[in-house]
Amino acid sequence: DPLRSDIARELALRGHTVHEHVGGASFRCDLGLVSEDGSDFALGILIDGGTYDSARKVYERFVFKPSILRAFGWRVIDIPSHSWRQDNGHVIALIEAELDRGAQPYGDDDPFTDIPLPASVSVPVTAPKGPAAQEVAPPSEGDWQTFRFRKGTSDKFWRVALRGTDLVVNYGRSGTKGQSVTKSFDDEGRAKREMNKLILEKTRKGYAEE
Repeated sequence: DPLRSDIARELALRGHTVHEHVGGASFRCDLGLVSEDGSDFALGILIDGGTYDSARKVYERFVFKPSILRAFGWRVIDIPSHSWRQDNGHVIALIEAELDRGAQPYGDDDPFTDIPLPASVSVPVTAPKGPAAQEVAPPSEGDWQTFRFRKGTSDKFWRVALRGTDLVVNYGRSGTKGQSVTKSFDDEGRAKREMNKLILEKTRKGYAEE
C-alpha cells in the first residue's frame, strides 16, 4: 500500500520505529509505532483509504474494529487518506501528539464505545424489548470487582459488575464518579466470559484488584 508506506517512511525519518500491517485476523492496524523502550506498541494507526458500499461496512470499519482493538489494549488513531494528501505535516503532528498523550483513559478502559461520555452517564448498548422484558436493577456496591492502576501521575480505577445478562463497566480517574457503560448479552454465560476476558486484559495492563 503506497499510502501506508509513505506514512511509515515519514515517521521513520522522524526517529520512530514503525511496523506495517500489524495484528491478526481482520483486526490489523495499518501501522504500529513501537514504544520508546521497545517493549510493546505505543500506538496503532488505521488508514481510511477504502470505499464502503453499505452501512454495515461503515460500522465495522469505524466503530466495531477500533472498539475491538482498544478492548485488547491497543491505542489507535484513525487517519483519513485525504488528510495525508492535503497536509502530511499536520497528520504527522497529530500522530506525535497522540503519542505524547501517554496512557490516558481515552478509549482504553471503556470496551464498548469510541465516544467519550459525560461523567456518570450509563448507556445501554442493547435494551430489552417486548412485553416479557424485565428491567435489571443497577449493581450494588457488593457486586463490583474493582481494579486500580497507579503509575507516575496516573491514578485510575476500573470496575466491572454482572447483573444477569448485563455487563456494566465503570471507569475513570480516582476520586471521580467516572463513566459507566452497560452492554447486554443473550445469556449469562456469554456475559460472564466477556467479563473474565476484560478483567484479564486489565490485569495485563497493570491494574491490580482491590
